[in-house]
Amino acid sequence: MPLGESEIIQQRLGIAILGLGTFSKERIIPAVHQSSYCGLAAVICGDDHDKKQVAGQYNIDEDQVFYYDEMDTISEDRGIRLVYIAVPNALHHKYALKAAAAGKHILCEMPLATSVKECGEIVAAAKNHKVRLYNSYHLQFSPWHQEMERLGTCGVMGKVKQIKARYSRRLNAGNDDWRLKKEMAGGGALLDLGLWLVQACRHISGEEPVFVKAYKENKPSATDREIEDAVHWEMSFPSGAIADCSCSYGDEQNLIEVEAEKGTFSLNPAFDPQKIRGEVNKEEMKFPEVMPEEVLLDHVAYSIIYNEPSPVNGVEGLKDMRVIAAIYHSIDSGKEERLL
Repeated sequence: MPLGESEIIQQRLGIAILGLGTFSKERIIPAVHQSSYCGLAAVICGDDHDKKQVAGQYNIDEDQVFYYDEMDTISEDRGIRLVYIAVPNALHHKYALKAAAAGKHILCEMPLATSVKECGEIVAAAKNHKVRLYNSYHLQFSPWHQEMERLGTCGVMGKVKQIKARYSRRLNAGNDDWRLKKEMAGGGALLDLGLWLVQACRHISGEEPVFVKAYKENKPSATDREIEDAVHWEMSFPSGAIADCSCSYGDEQNLIEVEAEKGTFSLNPAFDPQKIRGEVNKEEMKFPEVMPEEVLLDHVAYSIIYNEPSPVNGVEGLKDMRVIAAIYHSIDSGKEERLL
C-alpha cells in the first residue's frame, strides 16, 4: 500500500468529515492532513457552527462547509469521494444511507450502527449504490495490534488457549456526554468499548466466536444511567480458546493478555494509540511510533483508488455487531447464547 518511489498521486482522494467532535478535530482531521492519499474536501457539521469560521479553521472554501440538513447536495460535488462519519452512534445509520444515496464511499466510526438490522441495511445500501463501505478500525493499522494478530493466527507460540481483554474508562455521572444517553449512544459501555474487545479477540484468535455468556452490573453511582455501565462476558471459539472480557464506564483498565501453549503475549495499555506497549514472553515489543488513523486513511483511499479489497470493510462491522447482539441477548436471558 505505501507510495513507491516512482508512484505519484496526481490528485488526492477528497474526503468530507461529517461531525466535528473531539475525535474528528484531534485525530482524524490531523490524519487527513498527514495522509499521502487523502485531502480534506469538505466538512459537514451542525448549524450551530459558523461556516466562514469553520472554513478558515480548516483551510477550505466556505462553500465546502455543509450543514447536516444540506447533506443531500453533496452528490453534486465531484471533489467529495469519501464521507467519514464521526457523529454519535445512533446517527451512523441515517448518514451512512445518505452518503450512499449521494454516491459517496463511506468510512464509518465504530460501531457501524446500533443494531444488526441497521448494519445490514447500510451494507445493502452501499452495494445497491455501488459505493465502498469501510469501518474505522484504526487499531488494525497499529503495529502492536498487527503483531498480536500474527502471533495468534500464525501459531508462533502454539495454539491460543486464553485471551483476557479489558477496556474501561471513567465517565462522570454528571457529565453531559452523548455516550450516557441511550437515544444517541444506542447502548453503553458494551457498544462503545466492548466492541474493541470483540474485534481484538476475533483477530487474535483468527476465529468467530460460537458461544457467549454475559452479565451486566451498574455501580451505585451509575444506577440512574439509561445505559449499561459495566458488562462481563466470555466468548468460546471453535478451537477451544476462551476469551474473558469486560468493559466499564466506572474503572480504568486497558489491556489484552494472551496465553498460548508455548508462551504469552500482551498489550498494556492496548487501546490508546499513543500509549500502546506490548510484551512477548515478558520481552518488550519494539515498533516505531505511528498514527494509525493516518495509515487507515491511506489504506482506505488506496483501496478506493485502485479498487483493492480491505480488511476493514463494512461486513466486518456487521460481524462484530452480531457478537454484540448475542452478548445483549445473553444479558437478558441469563443464559449462554449460540452464534449462528
